[in-house]
Amino acid sequence: MWKCLLEALPGLLSFSVSATPCQSHPDRGLPEALGFLARTPDSEEAQFLVPNLTDLCLACVDLSDSNEAYRACFESRSRIAPLQKLHLFKCEGMNVPLLAEYINEVVLWERPVCIIREDGNNIRYE
Repeated sequence: MWKCLLEALPGLLSFSVSATPCQSHPDRGLPEALGFLARTPDSEEAQFLVPNLTDLCLACVDLSDSNEAYRACFESRSRIAPLQKLHLFKCEGMNVPLLAEYINEVVLWERPVCIIREDGNNIRYE
Protein backbone atom coordinates (compact mmCIF):
# COMPACT_ATOMS: atom_id res chain seq x y z
CA MET A 1 0.00 0.00 0.00
CA TRP A 2 2.67 2.54 1.02
CA LYS A 3 4.85 1.91 -2.03
CA CYS A 4 1.89 2.55 -4.37
CA LEU A 5 1.04 5.77 -2.55
CA LEU A 6 4.60 7.08 -2.51
CA GLU A 7 5.14 6.18 -6.18
CA ALA A 8 2.27 8.55 -7.00
CA LEU A 9 3.89 11.39 -4.99
CA PRO A 10 7.54 11.61 -6.14
CA GLY A 11 7.80 15.35 -5.40
CA LEU A 12 6.65 15.00 -1.78
CA LEU A 13 8.63 17.20 0.64
CA SER A 14 6.75 16.72 3.90
CA PHE A 15 4.63 13.74 4.96
CA SER A 16 2.43 13.21 8.02
CA VAL A 17 0.99 9.89 9.16
CA SER A 18 -1.51 9.66 11.98
CA ALA A 19 -2.69 6.33 13.39
CA THR A 20 -5.40 7.95 15.52
CA PRO A 21 -7.61 6.17 16.62
CA CYS A 22 -6.54 2.92 14.93
CA GLN A 23 -6.26 -0.37 16.78
CA SER A 24 -4.40 -1.97 13.89
CA HIS A 25 -1.06 -0.71 12.59
CA PRO A 26 -1.65 1.26 9.38
CA ASP A 27 1.99 2.36 9.44
CA ARG A 28 3.21 -1.21 8.78
CA GLY A 29 5.38 -1.20 5.72
CA LEU A 30 5.94 2.57 5.83
CA PRO A 31 9.65 2.52 6.77
CA GLU A 32 10.30 -0.11 4.11
CA ALA A 33 8.52 2.02 1.49
CA LEU A 34 10.36 5.20 2.56
CA GLY A 35 13.68 3.37 2.30
CA PHE A 36 12.89 1.50 -0.92
CA LEU A 37 15.30 2.20 -3.76
CA ALA A 38 13.82 1.86 -7.25
CA ARG A 39 15.37 2.13 -10.67
CA THR A 40 13.61 4.33 -13.18
CA PRO A 41 13.50 3.33 -16.85
CA ASP A 42 15.41 6.46 -17.91
CA SER A 43 18.14 6.22 -15.27
CA GLU A 44 20.59 3.57 -14.20
CA GLU A 45 20.80 5.02 -10.69
CA ALA A 46 18.33 3.89 -8.07
CA GLN A 47 16.44 6.53 -6.15
CA PHE A 48 13.92 6.62 -3.33
CA LEU A 49 10.22 6.75 -4.17
CA VAL A 50 10.09 10.22 -2.56
CA PRO A 51 13.66 11.46 -3.04
CA ASN A 52 12.92 15.05 -1.95
CA LEU A 53 11.26 14.14 1.36
CA THR A 54 12.82 16.20 4.15
CA ASP A 55 10.20 16.15 6.93
CA LEU A 56 8.31 13.18 8.36
CA CYS A 57 5.67 13.49 11.07
CA LEU A 58 4.40 10.40 12.86
CA ALA A 59 1.42 10.85 15.18
CA CYS A 60 0.08 8.21 17.56
CA VAL A 61 2.18 5.49 15.97
CA ASP A 62 3.33 2.52 18.06
CA LEU A 63 7.00 2.04 17.20
CA SER A 64 7.56 -0.83 19.63
CA ASP A 65 8.04 -3.40 16.87
CA SER A 66 9.40 -1.11 14.16
CA ASN A 67 12.28 0.91 15.65
CA GLU A 68 14.80 -1.20 13.75
CA ALA A 69 12.86 -0.88 10.46
CA TYR A 70 12.76 2.92 10.82
CA ARG A 71 16.45 3.00 11.78
CA ALA A 72 17.35 0.99 8.66
CA CYS A 73 15.20 3.33 6.55
CA PHE A 74 16.83 6.46 7.96
CA GLU A 75 20.31 4.98 7.64
CA SER A 76 19.66 4.11 3.99
CA ARG A 77 18.22 7.55 3.25
CA SER A 78 21.10 9.33 5.04
CA ARG A 79 23.51 8.25 2.30
CA ILE A 80 21.46 9.63 -0.62
CA ALA A 81 18.50 11.74 0.50
CA PRO A 82 18.52 12.26 4.27
CA LEU A 83 15.51 13.38 6.24
CA GLN A 84 16.08 16.71 7.95
CA LYS A 85 13.34 16.50 10.59
CA LEU A 86 11.39 13.73 12.26
CA HIS A 87 8.37 14.94 14.23
CA LEU A 88 6.95 12.49 16.77
CA PHE A 89 3.59 13.16 18.41
CA LYS A 90 2.30 10.73 21.05
CA CYS A 91 4.28 7.83 19.62
CA GLU A 92 4.75 4.78 21.82
CA GLY A 93 7.73 2.48 22.12
CA MET A 94 10.14 4.86 20.43
CA ASN A 95 13.88 4.68 20.79
CA VAL A 96 14.72 8.32 20.04
CA PRO A 97 18.54 7.95 20.11
CA LEU A 98 18.30 5.04 17.67
CA LEU A 99 15.92 6.91 15.35
CA ALA A 100 17.85 10.19 15.62
CA GLU A 101 21.19 8.70 14.65
CA TYR A 102 20.66 9.47 10.95
CA ILE A 103 18.33 12.50 11.09
CA ASN A 104 19.36 16.11 11.57
CA GLU A 105 16.60 16.95 14.08
CA VAL A 106 14.04 14.92 16.04
CA VAL A 107 11.16 16.92 17.49
CA LEU A 108 8.95 15.45 20.22
CA TRP A 109 5.54 17.10 20.41
CA GLU A 110 3.06 17.07 23.24
CA ARG A 111 0.57 18.47 20.77
CA PRO A 112 1.17 19.30 17.12
CA VAL A 113 0.74 22.72 15.64
CA CYS A 114 -1.01 22.54 12.30
CA ILE A 115 -0.07 25.14 9.71
CA ILE A 116 -2.17 25.60 6.59
CA ARG A 117 -0.58 27.66 3.85
CA GLU A 118 -2.56 30.44 2.24
CA ASP A 119 -3.09 28.43 -0.94
CA GLY A 120 -4.92 25.87 1.22
CA ASN A 121 -3.17 22.96 -0.48
CA ASN A 122 -0.39 22.10 1.93
CA ILE A 123 -0.72 21.10 5.54
CA ARG A 124 2.43 20.69 7.57
CA TYR A 125 3.32 20.22 11.21
CA GLU A 126 5.99 22.53 12.58
